Amino acid sequence: MTLAAVVQMRCKYLMTDQFEAQLNLGKAAAAQNRWPEAEGSLRAALAISPDDMRATRALGQLLISQKRFGEAEDVWRKAVALDSEHAESAQVLGLVLLRKRDLEGAAALFTRALALDPAMGESAFNLGRIAYLGDDRAQAAEAFAAAVKAEPGHVKALAALIQTLTELQRETEAVALGAKAIAALEGRTDVPVAGLNEARQHMAHAYRRLGDITQAAACYRAIIAADPSDKVARHLLAAAQGEITEEYAGAFAKNFFENFAETFDEHLVGRLNYAAPGQLAKDLLGLRSDPDAFPAVLDLGCGTGLAGLALAGKFRIAQLVGIDISEKMLAEAAKRCLYTDLIAGDAVAVMAARNDQFDLVVAADVLLYAGSLEPVFTQVLRLLKPDAVFAFSVEISPTADFDLAANGHYRHNRNYIARLATSLGFQIARAVDAPLRKEAYQLVDAHYVYLIKAA
Repeated sequence: MTLAAVVQMRCKYLMTDQFEAQLNLGKAAAAQNRWPEAEGSLRAALAISPDDMRATRALGQLLISQKRFGEAEDVWRKAVALDSEHAESAQVLGLVLLRKRDLEGAAALFTRALALDPAMGESAFNLGRIAYLGDDRAQAAEAFAAAVKAEPGHVKALAALIQTLTELQRETEAVALGAKAIAALEGRTDVPVAGLNEARQHMAHAYRRLGDITQAAACYRAIIAADPSDKVARHLLAAAQGEITEEYAGAFAKNFFENFAETFDEHLVGRLNYAAPGQLAKDLLGLRSDPDAFPAVLDLGCGTGLAGLALAGKFRIAQLVGIDISEKMLAEAAKRCLYTDLIAGDAVAVMAARNDQFDLVVAADVLLYAGSLEPVFTQVLRLLKPDAVFAFSVEISPTADFDLAANGHYRHNRNYIARLATSLGFQIARAVDAPLRKEAYQLVDAHYVYLIKAA
């Protein structure tokens, strides 16, 4: 062997040692969330061996962990190019594109991953997610079923399948499939409790739609047994058992809105024909036709800002303050650029801490998360200017002052509203029953009320 060959071989070994050292340093730093150090080592490794799959994938995962999806896409495209037969690389690149809302590109990659590895349930699950986002519930159900078949322990896919079948009005199929799958998974240490409980939640909803409140209650008990801290299940169990408690109402409301923030408008307006903001704005214009009637407005449970948007279309509002229990909903409301202030917290507590005055307080479809309305009314009265208006909607209880329906919503009696309002000093300017939204494919009416604070 010539001296040149010996030197070349020695250099190759040294480069290999340096590469392995940088790769290992990068992986170790990433495991401890030391991102800059990890990235530096991984890029150093790739400088030595640009086409190494291990370093490429490690850098791609690091970028995803930091939510740097644009850079992650480039790295994972390289990983797919390096090994076109590697199903997991296609799957991860699909997830990156899904996060970037490139649904068509993501679907192509998930389909490719499944062709390479039919047992990759995660890719089937994500194809179901894409179909669901595209409002193709039948295709979504088929994909979720394929995911569960490939990976029976994929509880997110199971929960999504139960939910989607229920939305397709295939509740009997949903509960039969769900009961069998959950029974097979119970007690398995490799199945996350949270995922299994999510499946049980959707099972309970399907049972409620079938009118089987006993079985729905059994689902909630199973959830609580697995996770005693689950306040949402405790609230819904109370509702299923005909109890009236306000102990868990806040947690129930926050959980709902945190989960639906990004798709709330599409779901509520597009699918459930949500009418409360428009009804309130229309009635208020009939009550006070001057577009400058409400310069200062407080929006209770403002959500994504639908009521603010409806009011701004009919009145010139200088100060619009929104309160909501969900920070994610407030983030969506902020995108409308309508609100002068957005505050996270319980509406009663936030109002109690304020002393400014408003021309209008509005509560569109939010009092369904409160039982007794006296605390709300008392604080609203304190913050209203003389002759100012409190406008709100409630779901209607046929008999009791208020009750807790099986879906977890509080309903209020018309006479209770009138009695409470007059006892506190409000004048009732108008009260009408009109559509609110759909619930279980049936149109639900609300009681819309317009109270005036005495001058």
